[in-house]
Formats: sequence, C-alpha cells, structure tokens
Amino acid sequence: MNKGDSDHPPPPMEGMIAPDFKLPSSDGEEVHLIELIGTCIVLVFFPQTFEFFSTMEMRAFVTKHIALEALGAKIIGISVEPVQALRTFDIQEEIPFPLLSDFEREVCKKYGVFVENMDGFRHVSLPAVFVINKKQRITYRWVGEKPDEFPDLDVVMGVIKGFKQGEDNC
Repeated sequence: MNKGDSDHPPPPMEGMIAPDFKLPSSDGEEVHLIELIGTCIVLVFFPQTFEFFSTMEMRAFVTKHIALEALGAKIIGISVEPVQALRTFDIQEEIPFPLLSDFEREVCKKYGVFVENMDGFRHVSLPAVFVINKKQRITYRWVGEKPDEFPDLDVVMGVIKGFKQGEDNC
C-alpha cells in the first residue's frame, strides 16, 4: 500500500466524537449522522463495489445484520463509488442496510481512511469499522491496511454487547 496522504488526518480515536456527515444512500435517501444520535451505529468503510474482498466483507455484515439489529445497532456501509453503482451492488447482494456514496471522498478523509493508492485501487478508502454509540462517540475502531483485511465481527458484536452493561448503552 502506498498511502501518500500525509495531509489527511489520522482516524479518530476511541472516545472522540464521530465526525458528522451527510451522504446520499443507495435507496435514494440522504443519511445525516447527527440525525442518528440516540442510535448505535456500525459504520463500515469498504474500498469498492463488486471487488472480491469488499463483497466478502459486506456479505459478512449481512450475516450479522439481524444479530446487530437485535442489540440495537444499525449498520451503515460507505464507499467512494457513485450512488448508481451502490444501488446495483445493493440489489445484487441483497444488502439490508444503507450503503452511502462518499463520491467526493470527504467522509473517508474525515475518518482518516482515504488512500491515494491501495494495491492498484486509486482514491479509495481503507476497509474500516467504527462503532459509534448513542452519544455519537466512537467506542471502537478498526482500520485495515490492505483490501483483503477483514474486521473481526465477533469483536464488533462483543463491543456492542458490552454496552448493555456499561454506561454508554447502545
């Protein structure tokens, strides 16, 4: 990987307020993070639609979708692809959660996951997961360095289950 993006901030740390954003989704709606305060969010960045590893990552989240929802968490996927590509990907893969288009790359830069070049992919986001609690604080972050790296979904589930006993309930 050749990041070449030293002028972009690093990913926000756990405990920080999640950077706000407003992006169009594959279902035609706009999603504004600040409007989701009071909801636990699992924010999933993936490099590209129809790319093997991104597809595998999204399929893994699809299998955990119902369990995460039962814990009060909402999954949101973000890619730099245009809305039309996300819509096609959404339909083909039967994604039950919103996919947002960060075509201008502003959100992936705010979250410190934008890269100029990653294993032949240009101007994409690293694979990454941020769990954001009801108060819009990041309670977990995972950032991969290559497109074939996957988050440990058992850890993500554990983080969200842990909210039930902690102060920052999801």
